[in-house]
Amino acid sequence: MLIKDSSKPMILDFTKSATLLSGNDITFSANVVDIGSGLSGVVFDIDGAPIPTTLNGTSLYIGNWIGVYGYHKVTLFAVDRAGNVATKTDTFFVKDSTPPIVKAFFPKTVAKGVNFPVTLDIYDPQSGVQSVSLSVNGQNIQFVPRTFDLSFSSLGIHDLTVTAVNGQGLVSTPTFYIQVVNPSDVKPYVQFINAPSVLRSGESATFTVYAYSPNGINGLSLDLGTFHETVSAQSSNVYTFNVKAPSSLGQIYQATCVSFDNFGLVKSISTQMLVLPPDATMDVITSTINATGTIVKIPFFAGSMSKNFTISAYVDGVPLQVEGIMPDMYALWYPSPGKHTFSVAVNGSIVKDMTFEYKNIEK
Repeated sequence: MLIKDSSKPMILDFTKSATLLSGNDITFSANVVDIGSGLSGVVFDIDGAPIPTTLNGTSLYIGNWIGVYGYHKVTLFAVDRAGNVATKTDTFFVKDSTPPIVKAFFPKTVAKGVNFPVTLDIYDPQSGVQSVSLSVNGQNIQFVPRTFDLSFSSLGIHDLTVTAVNGQGLVSTPTFYIQVVNPSDVKPYVQFINAPSVLRSGESATFTVYAYSPNGINGLSLDLGTFHETVSAQSSNVYTFNVKAPSSLGQIYQATCVSFDNFGLVKSISTQMLVLPPDATMDVITSTINATGTIVKIPFFAGSMSKNFTISAYVDGVPLQVEGIMPDMYALWYPSPGKHTFSVAVNGSIVKDMTFEYKNIEK
C-alpha cells in the first residue's frame, strides 16, 4: 500500500545579510529539509521573481542579489517530490549606500580677470539630491542651478567646494581647484554650458558653448549627424547653436564642437545624446552584454522628454541597481549562466526587453 507524503518541507534559520545597502551583495540563506519524499526544488524569490539559489553542504540554501534602494519582499519556496510546498516570506528595506555624485566642468587654468562658466552635474539616482551649497576660497556663495560664472582678480590656486546631501543624509563634499594665471599663459578652452542629453528626431534644440583663448577666438563649429554650423567670434565668449536633430528611429549621436583661435590652435569637445523617434516621448537602447565578473555592469541608454521620470531595470523580473546619468546608464547584476531577459522600465512601464545568453562567469 502506497502512503502519500503529505508533510511540507521544513524551512529553518531563514536569514538575510545584517547590512542591507544598495549596490552591495545581499545574501539570503535557510536550512531546508524534508523527511518524506525529499526535496525537488528550493528557490529564493525577490519581488515575484527568482534569483540564483545554490546548495551549500546538505541543507543550506543560499541566494545572492545586488541590493536595490527601497522596500522589497523575499520569499523562499521549497517543494518536495510529492508536490508539497512550503514558503516563508520576509520584507526588508535596502538603504542608499552612495552619496550624491558631483561632476564639475570648468577650465582648470584661467586668465586673471576673465569671466568663465562653471557647470555642475549633481545627481543621486536612488534617494535624490536634497540640498546643494557652494563655497569659493572658503566663502559661501549663492547656488545657481547647474551653471554660474566666476572670475578671479588674483593669481594663484583657488578652490571651489560643493556640498551635496541626498535623501538618506549621505554627503559629498568634493573640492575642485582652479589656477589663475596671466592671459599669455592660458591655452584655448571650450566647454558645453548647455547641451541637451535627449532630443526628438527632426525637432530643434539649442546648444550653448563657452570658448576662450588669450589669442582671441576666430570661430566655432558644431557637428551633429548631418548638421554642421560655424559661428564667428563673440566678445562674450558665449556661443549659441540652433540645431535640428537628425532623423532617427532611436539612436545615440555624438555632438562635436571645435574652436579655432587666431593663431590656428584648435580645441574640441564632444557629448553624447539620445535622439528619440518622431512623436516619441521616451526610448531605451540596449547593447550587447559581454562583460564578465562577480558583478556585471549591463550598459544601456535611456531618455525621456519629461523631466519627471524614473528609470528601473530588471533581469528575469528581478530588480537591479541602476547607476549613471541620462542617457548613459548601466545596471548591476549578479550573473548566472543561461538565457535571460534584461528589461528597462520608465516610470514603472517596461519600454525595452532584450533576451541574451550568459556563459562566462569569473571565479
